[in-house]
Amino acid sequence: MFSDTISILHDHWQGLREGNLPPFRSEISPREIPEVLDTLFIPEHLSAGDTRVRIAGLTICEMAGMEVRGLSPSGFFTESASGRFGEVLEAVLDGPMMAELQLGTRDALGNEGQVRMILLPLRSDFGDVSRIIGCVDRAPIGFTAPVRFDILDADVRPILRERAVGFAEAQAGFAPALRSINGRGAGGGARRSADFLKLVR
Repeated sequence: MFSDTISILHDHWQGLREGNLPPFRSEISPREIPEVLDTLFIPEHLSAGDTRVRIAGLTICEMAGMEVRGLSPSGFFTESASGRFGEVLEAVLDGPMMAELQLGTRDALGNEGQVRMILLPLRSDFGDVSRIIGCVDRAPIGFTAPVRFDILDADVRPILRERAVGFAEAQAGFAPALRSINGRGAGGGARRSADFLKLVR
C-alpha cells in the first residue's frame, strides 16, 4: 500500500489528465501538493541518454548531499542500479508509462533502509512527453548524506485508464499489461520551477 505522500502526488497528476494523455508540466500546482514538495523532483529528457534534474525538493538535495539541479537523476542511485534506473526513466517517457519503485537505501555511515518512489510522465508546453514528476515517500530516518538508492523492485505500467481511481486501488485491465522490471542497470529528466519548490541553482 502506498504512502500518503505518493498518493497525493498521483491523485493530483491523475486529476489533471486529458483522457489517456499525461498532464502538462505547467498544470502542476505546488499549492495543491504542499506535503510532497520536499521529496519531489522533476527531471527533463534533453537528448538520447541525457536526462537532467531541473527541480528538486529540499529533502532530495539533503539526501544527495549536494545541489542536484543539472545533474542526472541516476546519480541518486548506486553504480550497480544507475543503469537500471535509466531504463525505467526511458520506459516512463516512451510509453508513456508510470513506475512504482521499491528502493533500498544506504547512507554514508552504512545505515540501510527502504523507501518508495513514484515516477509519472508529463508533457512540455509543446506537447511532447519529455518530463517526469517523481517523489519518494519519505527520507530515511536519521540519515547521513549522501544517501544512495538501490532498486529492489520496479513495476512499470501503462497510464491508460478507464476511470479515475485512487493510486492504491485495483485498476481493471492493468494487470495483464503490467511489466515488472527486475535487476540492475543507467540513465537519467525536467524544466521550470514553481512557487513553492526549492529550485537549486
